[in-house]
Amino acid sequence: MVSRETQNLQEATGRGGSFTATTCSTWCRPWKLQGVDSVGTISASLVTYVSIPALQPDLVINAGTAGGFKAKGATVGDTFLVSHVAFRDRRIPIPYHGTYKELDISIVWPGKDTVLGVDSVGTISASLMTYVCIQALQPDLVINAGTAGGFKVKGATVGDTFLVSHVAFRDRRIPIPVFDLYGIGLRQAFSTPNLLRTLNLKVGKLSTSDSFEAPQEKASISENDATLEDMEGAAVAYVADLLKVPAVFIKAVTNIVDGDKPTIVEYRQNLRAVTAALGLAVAEVVDFINGKCLSEL
Repeated sequence: MVSRETQNLQEATGRGGSFTATTCSTWCRPWKLQGVDSVGTISASLVTYVSIPALQPDLVINAGTAGGFKAKGATVGDTFLVSHVAFRDRRIPIPYHGTYKELDISIVWPGKDTVLGVDSVGTISASLMTYVCIQALQPDLVINAGTAGGFKVKGATVGDTFLVSHVAFRDRRIPIPVFDLYGIGLRQAFSTPNLLRTLNLKVGKLSTSDSFEAPQEKASISENDATLEDMEGAAVAYVADLLKVPAVFIKAVTNIVDGDKPTIVEYRQNLRAVTAALGLAVAEVVDFINGKCLSEL
């Protein structure tokens, strides 16, 4: 029989679902990474989302990159004497929160788009939700559980469940030294050798973008040596890294990117069954984590 905890996991861990097992606290100002300005949609959305509820302003100035202001001898903060304000937002969609065995668990997801009513997929929603949840729930560990496309040439088949080793963006191309590395955003997932050995999961690299398999991105996927592709993982990794919280990525394959079937058709055909299998896999991971320190994973 499937437990209520597992049913909740199954319902909440479709594409874009994230799971947090809670306790520790951190705060970070995401202005620079690898020594360069944090440019792009994810950083912009994070700054905007944090600033509005924290400051409740009459006016927000989103200054973009700092270069134009620094060229005139002053930053925006210097000009307007802006001070830093602590922030915590507790308005989070949590379909499940409770205690399972020895773990305090919250399952969170980005919810529905307020304009079109569809699931909020993609890197911006994933980064916002991860940031807010880490600040509010103070987790020891983040698990990003969701579906992904897989590559037959790398050994992936429909229904496979993978533990991700590395994540990277495939659509952030910035042809400037160091910024090019920032754009790719390669990160290693939290190492869990004992979990991998016990559950016998497949291992692969994950490539993330905001497009559901755009043909022009296949070269970038190949360059990243990716076995899997999704629309959230690297964004979750980016925020978790900023806030110094370990992150694990569990992905189940719904469609074969380099296969014969149209991607959307295959994805829709397999989504329900693969999501159910993903829920069971996540439940096994949670059972393994229970009662262990991070170093024992």
